[in-house]
Parts: sequence; C-alpha cells; structure tokens
Amino acid sequence: MDYLNEHLFVGKIGILAIVTHFIAALFAAIIFYSLAFGKYKQQEQPRLLLVARAFFILHFISVVVVFLSLYQILIQHYFEFSYAYQHSNLNLPLKYILSCFWEGQEGSFLLWSFWNAAIGLVFILKFRAWEKEVLAIVAIFQVLLGTMVLGIDVFGFHIGNNPFTLLRNEMVNAPIFSQANYLSKIQDGIGLNALLQNYWMVIHPPILFLGFALFTYPFAFVVSSLLKKEYTLFAKDILMWSLLSAAVLGLGVMMGAAWAYESLTFGGYWAWDPVENASLVPWLIMVAAIHCNLIYNKTKRSLRTTILFYILAFLFVLYSTYLTRSGVLGDTSVHAFTGAGITLQLLLFLLLFVVSSLALFVFQYKKIPTIREEEKTHSREFLMFVGSIVLFLSAIVISFKTSLPVINKIFHTTFAPPSDVPFSYNSNQIFVALIVTLLSGLGFFYKFKSTPKAHLKKHLWLPVLISFIITVGILIFIQLTFYAKGLGFYYSIVLTLLCSVFCLVANAYYLVVMVKKQFSKYGGGLAHAGFALLIVGILISSSEKKILSWNTTGFSPLQNNENQSESPLENITLIKNLKTDMGDYAVTFLGNDSMDTRTKTFFYHILFEHKKTKETFSLYPDVIQNTKNQEGLTPNPASKNDITKDIFVYLTYVQDVEKKPEDTVQYKKIGLHIKDTFFYSTGFVTLTKVSKILDTLVRKRFAEKGIDTGITAYLSVSDRNGSRYESHPSIGLKNGEIIYLPDTVIANNLMFNFNKLVSNNQFEIAYKESQATLEYITLKVFEFPYINIVWLGTLVMFIGFILSAKKRFSGK
Repeated sequence: MDYLNEHLFVGKIGILAIVTHFIAALFAAIIFYSLAFGKYKQQEQPRLLLVARAFFILHFISVVVVFLSLYQILIQHYFEFSYAYQHSNLNLPLKYILSCFWEGQEGSFLLWSFWNAAIGLVFILKFRAWEKEVLAIVAIFQVLLGTMVLGIDVFGFHIGNNPFTLLRNEMVNAPIFSQANYLSKIQDGIGLNALLQNYWMVIHPPILFLGFALFTYPFAFVVSSLLKKEYTLFAKDILMWSLLSAAVLGLGVMMGAAWAYESLTFGGYWAWDPVENASLVPWLIMVAAIHCNLIYNKTKRSLRTTILFYILAFLFVLYSTYLTRSGVLGDTSVHAFTGAGITLQLLLFLLLFVVSSLALFVFQYKKIPTIREEEKTHSREFLMFVGSIVLFLSAIVISFKTSLPVINKIFHTTFAPPSDVPFSYNSNQIFVALIVTLLSGLGFFYKFKSTPKAHLKKHLWLPVLISFIITVGILIFIQLTFYAKGLGFYYSIVLTLLCSVFCLVANAYYLVVMVKKQFSKYGGGLAHAGFALLIVGILISSSEKKILSWNTTGFSPLQNNENQSESPLENITLIKNLKTDMGDYAVTFLGNDSMDTRTKTFFYHILFEHKKTKETFSLYPDVIQNTKNQEGLTPNPASKNDITKDIFVYLTYVQDVEKKPEDTVQYKKIGLHIKDTFFYSTGFVTLTKVSKILDTLVRKRFAEKGIDTGITAYLSVSDRNGSRYESHPSIGLKNGEIIYLPDTVIANNLMFNFNKLVSNNQFEIAYKESQATLEYITLKVFEFPYINIVWLGTLVMFIGFILSAKKRFSGK
C-alpha cells in the first residue's frame, strides 16, 4: 500500500546515518587499536593514523546527522515516526522539543554518543600523545553504544531500538494502518511527560551525559596503560580529564537536584531516589580516584588503588545506565526508564566491560609498581587515602541499597526498603560527610611524607578555635531540629557542622597565611571549600525546613480522596478572596484566570502578606494537564527566592479547571426589619442597616458598574465557629434601569440579593447556600532557610574543579 503524506526521506537519512555511525566507529576502533597495541612498522603508522582519524570524524558527522534528522522529525511533528508520536505533541512549546529528544532511550543514547565523539575530536586536535591509545578504547565503547540504536534482528535477537521506526511498523495490527491516509486520522502525539516540561530538563540531561562521556576518558587512559604494560604513564596526563569529569558530572547531578526542587512535589532537592543515587555513586568514586592519583604523583604510592578506582568509576556509570534503563527500578523511582526490550542487551553491555576491564586489572595487578613500606599517619597522603576509602565505601553502601530491587530479582530474596528511605541513607552518610570534611580541613596543615608536630601546633590552633566559635554562633541563631531522629543523630549533625565550618576556615587560613594568596595553587582548596559549603547548606536547610501550611480551617477536600498521599493536616485550603492565617503570613487565593492554552497549564495567584513586616508578594503555582494518555493534573511548584530563605508552594488539590459546577440552588426570600435575624445551616444573619450613604467598598462596586445612585443592605453573618463576615447586596439605578448587585460570603457558601423595599421599614432579602459559589484550592507550603548555600556550594566546588583542571592542561 502506498501511504499518503509520509515524510520518509528524513527517516531514511537518519537510518543511513545510524548505520554509518556504527560502521565508522567500528573501523576507527579496529585501526586505532591496531596502531596502539599492534606491531605496525613506523613508516606505516602515519597513513593508517590518517585513515583512523577519517573514520572517527565520519563517525562524529554521522552522529550529528542523526541528531539533526531526529530533531527535524520532532519539531515538524511527523507522527508517522513512533519517536515523534510517543514523545511530542502539537501543543508542546518549542523550548521543550529538545527535552523530547532525550526523554526516550534512543535519544539519550545518541546524546551520550555525540558527547563521546565530540571529546574525541578534541583529542585528535590537541592531545595526540595519547590519541591512538585512548581513542581505541573510546571507539570500542562507541561501537557498543551504537548497537543501542541500530534496531536490527540478528539470529532472532533484537539489537537496539531505532528512533526512526515508523509507527505503522510498531503497531502492525492496528486497524488505522489499513488506510492509506491514516495520518489524517492521527490528530496529535502522546506528548512529553508533564514533569519534564521544565527548563532544567532542557539543560540538565546534556550536562549529565557530558559528565558520563568524560568518565570514558580516564577509563581509557588506565586501560590502555594496562594493555601497554606501562603502568605509570597515565598518572599526570589523566588528571585534567578526571577533574573535568568530576566537575561536569557533579554539576549535572546538582542540576537534577534543582529540577527536583522546582518540579517535584516532595518538598526538597534530594530524596535518595535510585536514579539520583545512580548518578552520585560514580562521582564519589571518581573523586576518590583523583585523590589517590594525587597521592601517587607526590609519593609514588596508591597506584593500584588509583587504577582500580578509575576503572570502577566508569563501570558504575555503566551500572547506573543498566539500573535506570533496564526497567528494574520502574517501581521504585519516579524517573527511571522502562526496559523497552533492551534489558538483556544492557546487561551484556555491562558484563562485557566489567569482566574485561577487571580481568585485565587482576592479571596485571602484581606487575603494577607499589611501595611496600606503609605511609606515615602524620602525612597528607595518609589523610587523603583514608578520605578516598571513605568516599569509596560510601559509594558502595549507596549502590547496595539502591540495588535491592536487582538483588531481589536475581536471588529471589525479599529485602524490603526501609520505612523512612531518606533517613536510612542520611543516618550513615552523615558520618561520611563528617570524616571527609574533617580530613579536608586537616589536609591543609599536613605535608606529604611527614609533618612536624611543631608545624601543626603553629598553624592548627587558631582555625580550630575560630571554627568552634562560628559553630556555636550558628547553633545559637539557627535551631537545628534533627534531635527528633534521636540524640545520637543530632550530635553527629552538630559534629559534621563543626567539621564543615572547620574545612571552610582552614581554606581561608591556608589561602591567606600559608600560600600568601597564590590563587594558582588554590583550585583544589576551592573545590574542598565548595564541598564544605554544600554540606553546611544541606544541614541547615534540611534541619530548618518548616511546613507553613498547617490546616487551621478544619476544611480539607483531601479527607475524601482515597488516593491522596498528602496529609490533610499539612495542607491548607484557601477560599477565593478570603484572607487566611498561615503562620507568619496572611494568604489569599486571588483566582486561576491565567492559563497557557497550548499546554493546558493553569496558574493560580496566591498573595502572601507577612503579618509583622507587611511585606507582600505573589506566587503562581500551576497545574498542567497530564500527557502520555494519563488523566488528571500534575502540579508544578512555585517559590519565592530570598537570600536567607525560600518560600516553596505547590497545589495538592484544585477543582475542575475547565468545568465549574452548575449552580441549581434557588434563592429563598425573606422579609426583614432592621436588627432582624434569620438562620441558615451553619449560623445566622442579621440585617444591621439599609443606607443610601455608601462606604468606600460599596462605592467602588457601584463605580465599576457605572451606577450613580442606589441603596445597600448591610448584613452581618455569623457562623458556628464564631467567625463574623459582612455582606452588602445592593440595588442601583443606571439610566433609569434597576440593577441588582448580589454579594457573597464565600467562606460559608452564601449568596445574598437585595430584592426590594416591601414597606417603609421592611426589606426583602433573598439568599441561598450553594457549593457552586465556593472556589478554593488546597496547597502545601514549605519554608527553606539558607538553601542558597547549597547552590553556592555547588558553584564554588565546580569552579574549584575547573581551576584545578585548567592548571593541568598541557595542550599536548
């Protein structure tokens, strides 16, 4: 059948580019490997090297063509392609099209491959001393990564998923594809996950995958050194790449934390989610490897540990890929991929690198140079080595806990996750932070190989004293609340805070007193300072995080929602235009008349007024219509960011945003004299006066309607909770026509109308009680104090890593 209006050409270009990308990487791998580890004659190498470079450059160009072809399909909404249909829709803003690219497995593998190839070009241009050896390993990895997007069947085994597969080839039996004009029946795509429609998800994945790609290069350095049996050759040249990889991956991980803070509703930036952990573990091991590498460069010790940690850092990147893409974490993580038919392929991919690289290390282990004599405990290398081991053990513990679903599946065990997942991690990782910050601070005062006691006495006492004073000051002005988890945990928090402050003070002392402001020597110190600042920010913001939205009204729609995970006690319900007390603030819900019609995003205007300072500000949390054929709405938080604190709010219940309930309740008429009272279901109403003299509020209402003169009934409404409200229904005259201005008391679902004057002293008032008059939302509000310290610590640590990498840049 000849199908109508399909755009097959761009798909054919993409498929051709994928095949070229795979084949070019394969030939580049073969030639680079032969040149690096084979026995070619010297005169043959230049010609073959040019051929290898040509294949690698062709490989890079092919990846770019694949990228552009897939982007064209997404931006033009060619729904005949399954990838466009599954991940985009017509309403999606242009700024989120890139998020569609890496929402799927195939796009994220291509992004990873693109970064690997781009860094490889940098090697060809600037680092030719290691070009053959490193690019041989990288090209092998690119070949295996390329199999993830091939989408072919070999002997009944399906290899990879091709992003250019046609929808009709995936849904062969669907009746719609029996029609040549089936595209006219496809009105829209499934769309991008609502949680990913955030600017952080445009920039976070590229940075994260750049970090993953950079981890390939230290791995390639050490593996090629093992293959060449030149075990010490890599030690200096590798440092720039390992520091750069730690900087970029660390930044990518914290960008993910920022996305979680702005888009997820658990009220924080880190929840020890399995996907978060899977990215953190390689970073911890890489930092451990960097410190062991520095030890070797200074003392010729720890070479074996250095090589092992570099290998494991990369292997845990692959393991994190398996965890997040095989589907084994589908029930335990909010943002893991499903298996998508490549689970076995991912496992084989992982095992190939694990077995080959660790076997190579084991077989060469005894030949790797080592110093038998133990290092002295009062040396800087001893502190660095202990810190490295602590970081490594931390990574192993986190990885083990994260891997429980995998362990249960493989060994048929029934390990259950802890009831309080964050605390189960925090209770042991706090000791890691304590030890690492303490050792980082002490490291500035110790020297390599040996440190005289007089040197320590001269320099150590003042930073310790200053740190103690600062910590006491923090504890006085900021009441850490971790004692709720037990005194032992509380004391460990206090000690960690002291050690983190000590690390910061030691940094400043080292810079000013010991190296005389020589900033060229300060990259590593800045990275340590950033880490300590990050820990301080985590401790303070997590401890002082407060729930502001305690339910003081007694009304909550969450009580009747069986699927609601939120506690009704921690969520306050705001009635439109009714000022409500909420801790230090008076809060008013002003309406939801703002919306993005393309994405069906509805914004809610919340006005905050601080009771003491009278500061006012508005926040606009929103809900977005779910995609992926799911019903309901996904909330997106909003926050007010100050230097010392953030106010963080998200919606936990909203009424139907597109359909208001129909008001079918009829008015009840009642004749009243001044001071007469009548009862309604939950209270009573008193007519206090009727007047032609208008107060400011009523005069404003008349002016809005263009009414010149009128008469107003003043009603006092009391409810059974003792609350009192005023209502002012009016009758006006405009161009000789009578205009009725009803008024409401939305807190009690009451609507009043001033019907007429019955006699000189009797008036007809109409009233009704109707839920249709009540507009309300339910929301949760947190206060995060000093959370900017977390983001500042991240930035400082990143700059420190970059400065250290720049210092070691050779350009050769």
